Amino acid sequence: MRLGINGRFLAAETTGVQRFALEVTRRLAARAGVTLFLPNNAAWPSDLPAPKHISRGASSGPLWEQLELPRSARTERMSVVLHPASSAPLLGGPHVVVLHDVIPLARPGDYTLAYRMWAAVAHVRAARRAAAVFTVSDWSAQEIARRCGIPRARISVVEQGAGPLDSPAPPSDVQTVRERFQLPERYMLAVVGRDPRKGASFLERVWSEWPSREPRPELVLVGRRAGRVHRAARAREAPSGVRRLGPVSDAELRALYTGAVGLLHPSAAEGFGRPPLEALACGTRVVVAPYGPAREVLGPAADVVELDTGRWRSAVTALLAEASARRMDRIVRGRAWATRYDWERTVDRLWSACVAARTRSAA
Repeated sequence: MRLGINGRFLAAETTGVQRFALEVTRRLAARAGVTLFLPNNAAWPSDLPAPKHISRGASSGPLWEQLELPRSARTERMSVVLHPASSAPLLGGPHVVVLHDVIPLARPGDYTLAYRMWAAVAHVRAARRAAAVFTVSDWSAQEIARRCGIPRARISVVEQGAGPLDSPAPPSDVQTVRERFQLPERYMLAVVGRDPRKGASFLERVWSEWPSREPRPELVLVGRRAGRVHRAARAREAPSGVRRLGPVSDAELRALYTGAVGLLHPSAAEGFGRPPLEALACGTRVVVAPYGPAREVLGPAADVVELDTGRWRSAVTALLAEASARRMDRIVRGRAWATRYDWERTVDRLWSACVAARTRSAA
């Protein structure tokens, strides 16, 4: 089989979708007959072994994906093309699409009109005509079926792996990051990213309403606040006790996970939700909102708390006061839960789907 992979995700900032796409691609690219197709503004990470076969385009963005990619795949006689980051072309094929979620349809107010229009074409319409459709949770599969008119039986679920942030950082790395960012010994962490639904404003409200008579830990927010596809939120000064670090490297994030008392993830919607899983793997206690797949992905390993400022303040206080024996038991259980998530299983399932799509196309 000659498998092509859509590498447009390498031109975007790394979020959960891009993490999935990279981890899947780096494993598939080691197999025979795999070609990575790249737009002219994307590059393979220099710290990873390069795929054996790369086909670089002359254009970028939607133009490359919708017109040049199908033509290049046909010219290089690809049996099937895998699109691991939701978007795919309407031409060519057969295509196997991993549609991570349909949150732009469910929460249109969070996104620009241009992005919603693009998602309706490159995500929804492309998935409808794909030879196979995958997503990353059963909850997301049900949402895709309901909102996109794709029969649920046509949508398969592949879970993500926890790696590469799948083990605690060494104590020396934790100390280095603590000194670099001048963090106290005990702090709460939130990976809120650039998307308004991630809950940065909710956490800032929790901290701003914290009673002055009660001890309050420092809250550390990492990730960009807004992206081009999101509607810009009004800039506010961070309340007392809140630090915004902005984007950090993978090594820094791993150390921040490991050193935190807990990860707070008050997201309003997720297709999967990577930060809580990564935090569990790094030995960190986790509190999350009851977004769609929270219990499906995290099981009993995380504390699921309704989005109420008083309840979240109580959850944070409980983490701070947690007895060491109970805390260690929950950490061990959380790390064991995270080991359930394995990239190799994901890759094998996607490979099999691509083989099946080629077979049906040739019949």
